[in-house]
Amino acid sequence: MMPRLLAFDSEARVLVLEDLGPDGDYTDVFDDGRLDAAEIEALAGWLSALHRSCQPAAGLPRLTNREMRELNHAHIFAIPLARNNGLKLDTITDGLAEDAESLKQDSAYGLEVDRLGREIYLNDGPCLLHGDFFPGSFIRTENGPRVIDPEFGFFGRPEFDVAVLMAHLFLANQPSALRTQLRHDYAAPAGFEEALMCQLAGVEIMRRLIGYAQLPLTANRERKRKLLDLSRELVLRPHRKLIEPD
Repeated sequence: MMPRLLAFDSEARVLVLEDLGPDGDYTDVFDDGRLDAAEIEALAGWLSALHRSCQPAAGLPRLTNREMRELNHAHIFAIPLARNNGLKLDTITDGLAEDAESLKQDSAYGLEVDRLGREIYLNDGPCLLHGDFFPGSFIRTENGPRVIDPEFGFFGRPEFDVAVLMAHLFLANQPSALRTQLRHDYAAPAGFEEALMCQLAGVEIMRRLIGYAQLPLTANRERKRKLLDLSRELVLRPHRKLIEPD
């Protein structure tokens, strides 16, 4: 489900990959587009296989991708909640800066987001992750979705990849049945923590609304405020709300 590697020249920093066709990525889901059950099944199956089959051999080094992880850590867990971070949120959605400030003033929320970044994301884990498993990393083809952009991959906690996709099902206002299906079709490895997945999904929702990595999201201030409230709830009181019916 990934483009074939055709050639590369590491010295010239050139990578040649298979052309997956003209249809483009899935970011239209943020503007009233829809994922369907077959696509969720395919994506969950690919993620299950990745997390199960890429265990590092004994004695061999794991992919750490430390510099990219540190960059992504800053953009997910630190910059969005930092004061004077240079983001002009009211130019995106009028009033969003006020709602972001309310979240920044929640010290319990900020401390837990910081802990998740330091203790979970920056620490190594047992599974090879994609690292940015959201609709912008999926390409539509006549044979179903294909997965691209693994540049943030590393060995970490599998909850992170699942959380990112789950968060984007919320952000894209997809039917709750797809959230249920994702957890049904994803074959979690031993030790998978549902509550941790919920927390990380809450962080991803937050950073996509008030961080630099903005989405082509069709949503007014009221909906974004509700999503930020959901983020707070998932981070501080994680539970199975993610897969309950709307």
